[in-house]
Amino acid sequence: FESAIPSSAMRWGVGTPVWVYDEGPEVFVDGRIVHDDPLVIETSRGLLEGVSEELVYKALTFGFGASDACQLADLSDPCLLLNLEKRYCSQEPGGVYTWVGAILTAVNPYKRLPIYGEDSMHSFKMAKTSVQSSPHPYAVAAQAFRQMMRSKTKQGILVSGESGAGKTETAKYVMQYLAAKSGDGVEKRVLGTNPILEGFGNAKTIWNDNSSRFGKLLRLHFDHGHLAGASVQTYLLARSRVTHVPAQERNYHAFYLLCNGLDATDPLRESLHVKPCEFFNYLRSPVQHDGQLYQADADFLTQLRGAFASLGVAPEQEQDIFRATMAVLWLGNIEFTEACNGCTLAGPAAEEAVRTAADLLELQGREGREPHEVLLSLLTETKVVDRTRPLARAKAESQRDAVARAIYVQLFDRIVAMVNRCLGSETTQAHTDIGILDIFGFENMPVNSFEQLCINFANEKLHQFFLEQVIIQEQVAYRHEGIQIVEVTPKDNTPIISLLAGDGGIFDVLNGFTADALRLVLVDHQSQQSGEKFCRRLHDQSEHKAPDVCSEASNLLAVPKSHAGKPGRREQHFEIRHTAETVVYTAADFIEKNKDDDATVSEILALSKLPTVHRAPLDGAQARGRGAKCIAGKFVRQVQDLMGELSESSCHYIRCIKPNDRKKPGVIERRKVYQQLKVSGMFELLVLMTQAYPTRMPYRDLMDRYGPLLDSSTRSALGDGAPAERLLVEIILGQLQADRFTGIGVEGIAADDYALGTSKVFFKAGKVESLEDLRDLCTTDPEQASGVAAVIGSEIRRRRIARVKSLFRTVMLLGRRVRARRATARIANMVARVSTASRCARHWTARTIVGYRMRRNAAIQIQRVARGVRARRCAAVLRSRLRAAVAIQAALRGAAARLRVQHARAQRCAVVKMQGCVRVWQARRKLQTLRACRADADRRAQHRAEQEARAARAAADATAAALRRKEESAKRRVAQRAQEEAAREEARRQSLENARRQADAARARAVQEAEMATSGGPRPKKKRTAEQIFSPLHDKENGRLIIDPEGSARRARAIGRALQKSNSARKSLAQNTRGILEQHGLYGVSVHHQGTTAPSEDSDEVSRVLTFCFSSDEELEDLGHEVVCTAPSAIARPCVSGHRRDSGVVPRRVTVAPGTGNSSGRGESPTKKRRTFIPGPRKGATTGQPLPEFGHR
Repeated sequence: FESAIPSSAMRWGVGTPVWVYDEGPEVFVDGRIVHDDPLVIETSRGLLEGVSEELVYKALTFGFGASDACQLADLSDPCLLLNLEKRYCSQEPGGVYTWVGAILTAVNPYKRLPIYGEDSMHSFKMAKTSVQSSPHPYAVAAQAFRQMMRSKTKQGILVSGESGAGKTETAKYVMQYLAAKSGDGVEKRVLGTNPILEGFGNAKTIWNDNSSRFGKLLRLHFDHGHLAGASVQTYLLARSRVTHVPAQERNYHAFYLLCNGLDATDPLRESLHVKPCEFFNYLRSPVQHDGQLYQADADFLTQLRGAFASLGVAPEQEQDIFRATMAVLWLGNIEFTEACNGCTLAGPAAEEAVRTAADLLELQGREGREPHEVLLSLLTETKVVDRTRPLARAKAESQRDAVARAIYVQLFDRIVAMVNRCLGSETTQAHTDIGILDIFGFENMPVNSFEQLCINFANEKLHQFFLEQVIIQEQVAYRHEGIQIVEVTPKDNTPIISLLAGDGGIFDVLNGFTADALRLVLVDHQSQQSGEKFCRRLHDQSEHKAPDVCSEASNLLAVPKSHAGKPGRREQHFEIRHTAETVVYTAADFIEKNKDDDATVSEILALSKLPTVHRAPLDGAQARGRGAKCIAGKFVRQVQDLMGELSESSCHYIRCIKPNDRKKPGVIERRKVYQQLKVSGMFELLVLMTQAYPTRMPYRDLMDRYGPLLDSSTRSALGDGAPAERLLVEIILGQLQADRFTGIGVEGIAADDYALGTSKVFFKAGKVESLEDLRDLCTTDPEQASGVAAVIGSEIRRRRIARVKSLFRTVMLLGRRVRARRATARIANMVARVSTASRCARHWTARTIVGYRMRRNAAIQIQRVARGVRARRCAAVLRSRLRAAVAIQAALRGAAARLRVQHARAQRCAVVKMQGCVRVWQARRKLQTLRACRADADRRAQHRAEQEARAARAAADATAAALRRKEESAKRRVAQRAQEEAAREEARRQSLENARRQADAARARAVQEAEMATSGGPRPKKKRTAEQIFSPLHDKENGRLIIDPEGSARRARAIGRALQKSNSARKSLAQNTRGILEQHGLYGVSVHHQGTTAPSEDSDEVSRVLTFCFSSDEELEDLGHEVVCTAPSAIARPCVSGHRRDSGVVPRRVTVAPGTGNSSGRGESPTKKRRTFIPGPRKGATTGQPLPEFGHR
């Protein structure tokens, strides 16, 4: 609606107290206008400038706490909210209920109230109308019953609200009142349906300890005012809760009743395989609940079994229901693990779960296999065309959960059917019944899925129906009172309904994807891809305006702004702008939740012999159609049928409100209550009230309030009865309209501010204040009261005199009219006679003219027939002559044509024969020419081959000569290189001789130093290093480190003796030697000998020390060791050399053999052992350094 509340806040003036809408928890904050142009408001939070006038309401300080919100002086959003808060927080027990017109609002008290029972029922039964009753569910039920009995039509009571608002309890009170009008135990059976449906359809949630997870329509059938039977219809059971329990919540009550409620000695525990709740996977929540329960499980189970007994359910049927319930729990304990080909059971516990579930379901074996084997194969395998394919672990678990959900839904449907049979719904009449609809309210969760989309679709339909019905009822009431009002049309939410359930809408697209998934038996990743495709399809509709969806509906579908720039999340979410608010939906599992039953589920249900689970396979007609196996399609049809039933009923509404999320009595959260009132359409109802006349007062009530002010003479002049009451009200309002009381401080009213009906007076919003001010003034001030009474009395007497005069004038007017009517009757008689004569004349004239016209028409018809006969005869003669001429011409033309054809054929044959002779002669000539050309070509080819052979022999001779010249040049180069190598070898020999002479000089100096040290007494010990042991020389040409073994023999023997005595000295020497070599980038050493004689003992000693320096852990043995290193392949003479790490040469082995003198070192001693040592790179060694020249000269 467009708001009818005047939003011109400036007319209130500066200093007017107001309420300003705020986004905080208080919703409306108190303020005061400090400037009216522009509008500036002072609040407790500071000055507010530029506030929209639509968010400002005039503040009221009186009138709150009214049982009917329409009695408030101002029907605005804050007034309704504060009135509900005032009544809820008061100590009055019935303050939780408030009328808003004909709508009852019920705020959940979260405690038991003493306003229910037989005494309360009796008081409501005595009331004739709901206006005379205090707000209460009994009042709504009583009003529905009275209308049913008067009109003999169906009635409906719609109880709506979000989860935790108290819908279930409110519906119970309505049912309790109506069931009291029964006999023969029907009341007990009807009330016994509550614990049964609550046990299997309710669960504990974070908002409510006994939350209904399905919609319910209970129809009570009456026969002559007595309850004769009932029927139950359910909508959209939340099947996903069976296998996945949200955090801090519980699964359906029935599971816990069996696990916790059965006594340890009860034989059902063993037959049903009952275990503790912690044993079953389906009863485990990610976060445990607070422990607060709606009712103890044992007490609830006792009440449930009592309800079964009251309905006449046999113990065998009750046990079958419990068996199916436990079978669902055991299915959840079937766990799988990955295998090389598909999956297999996770262990002995899973195998036990399979056997127990098959036993509880009473499955039948087939093809020689046991029931548990059949169940396992159905869960882990799937049929694709004509073969069986194993399923992966994730797909098998999904298949298991689908079977568990289907079994529980089938069980719930069978329980509802059993309840309907026990209530006798098939034998009652449908035209005298009252339906109680307990339906879910609008939901916007942190994560919204398929269930929320279906629930919000149902609320859109119910919201549309609610507004239409309320407006229609209001307009009927105005027409009944004879008041003309402007027709009001509610906001149309048809586009959002078309977007959801229309052709090409969301449900239609979802059913298409679901049907494809069921037909193709998609695996997990393919199913996820289908969900993303479904979401992309919706995004295309919103962005590109799909042609099959209207543009207005496409504007209601969008990509969430928070996910628009995130491709990974964009493909999983879509946004719908509902009538109440915008909701973001997560479409990841829409397709899985929309599946009703696939082939595996249907097969398991068909194999079960348990009556509460068994279901025959669907035939082709039932399974045909796009939405036949889709929950969305079935739910849309159910909602449409529900709307059809409600449209045939006269509906009454109860709006349940949840005051807070903490479940505490006496605490109301304004923001939460405001949101619920907005979603339920209560503010829109207020707008409707402001457009019409929401405040209504019967004439009798005003007579009782103002009648005592009049004196006896005035009351006698006024008279009694309904006309006198209406006259008094009309006089008072007329005086207010004429501003007769403005002098005493009572503001007047306009003529369009009220309307007089047949039994009551209607006021627009806030216009009853003048009447109330006048009454308050008369009550507090007797002088003013007498003045008001005098004004009213004078007007009454004036009206009475005027009425007498009007009656006299009426009598005189009636006399004149009687005489006028007599004269008019005489004139009318004469006019009638003249009219009769003229009518007869017209009839005679018409008959004469008709005879002439008939004769003329007959003559014309005869002439037409004669002309037609003559024309047809002439045409026949002409056609016969034409056919003869055509036949003659055809014969002549045929003969001429045949002669021409014969002549042409003869000429053609002669030409063909002549052409054949010419072609034969030409072919012979051409053959002779071709033979001569072929012989000439053979001669030319032979000559060409001979020329090519001679050229090849000449080329071969030239190539051989060139090769001989190259070979001679190569021999000359080899000889030259040999001479150069000999020169280089001579230079190397000279350098070695110089090194030997230097070593001899160094040895002599060492001996001299030793003798001096011996003669001078004991000398101090010195740390010997690798440079003190050996006298290395740097061979720049070959990049080697050369050591003279004979020059270092004495130092080597001294060090060898020290090494034999001390292990620590041996290790120190090895470490120092390795360090020196690694500092110069050397990683190996080779021992070679120069000369032609065998190595001497000195060289053997050097070999032992060098080899030990690179040994890892033990002493070397005698001489004759083999030292392996990575020596360059270019080494031509024996030497002791170190090599760099980056030399890039191939390692080779050099052998040191014992001997004496300067030998070549190429021989080996057959009596000495070999030891091989391959030194590795040392940590911290540097590579690529140039070798310095060091050693003794």
